[in-house]
Amino acid sequence: MRLKISSSPFNEVVSLGSYCVVRWQISRSIIRNIKPDVSDRDLSDHILGRKEGLLTTGTHVFDWLVSPSAGVLRLLNTDFDAAFLRENLRVTADGKNVCDTTTGFLFPHNFSHPGEIYTEQIIDQEFPEQKHKMDHLIGKFRRMVKSSKRVLYVMTVPYTFLDYADVIRAIGNLGGEGHVFHVLFVKLHDTSFGFAKEADAHTVAVISSENRKPEYARWTGDDIHWGSILDQIQVNPE
Repeated sequence: MRLKISSSPFNEVVSLGSYCVVRWQISRSIIRNIKPDVSDRDLSDHILGRKEGLLTTGTHVFDWLVSPSAGVLRLLNTDFDAAFLRENLRVTADGKNVCDTTTGFLFPHNFSHPGEIYTEQIIDQEFPEQKHKMDHLIGKFRRMVKSSKRVLYVMTVPYTFLDYADVIRAIGNLGGEGHVFHVLFVKLHDTSFGFAKEADAHTVAVISSENRKPEYARWTGDDIHWGSILDQIQVNPE
């Protein structure tokens, strides 16, 4: 089934979470459309920033973290108030991640973790640099929503999620009347697939939760299932 939004290009396609696979699959789709014969290694290098030239948008604030929809909505509604504050960051009980107690976000890539274990001391040492990076990305997001760019936001949500209007309203309020955007909500399910809804401001797509990649690569998502929706999208960067 063709998406209605596939008929007109977007200037940017941006992840709203809830985990790293969204950014990976957005980037995979853009790069494959530009260079269909790109090797898997080069594809990975471009997505992860080890090579340049095929991606033009760079990183956005929700790209490389675990961001539950309720936390994303909170930040959008408050213009990122209290985002990434040191007093809200805690090492998880198992020591294997860093959690923001206000939003529920996890930051698996922001801090060093020798021996696969995070510590409060490491967070203290590395927080100033990471705070600078996050503030930069928040500023970039704010500028984007105030610009004339046509933006497609992509957000994975639980299968039972119904708060589409809340997300659309939050983005609209943050960007103002001049912000032209559409939100693609993606739900993963064992048995139900297809497009559950196509409206003016949002689309709800359900794709298979099956992942046919080896265990080590499953975090990047199933290319065929994700490609069934993202590969239709036209991107024309300004």
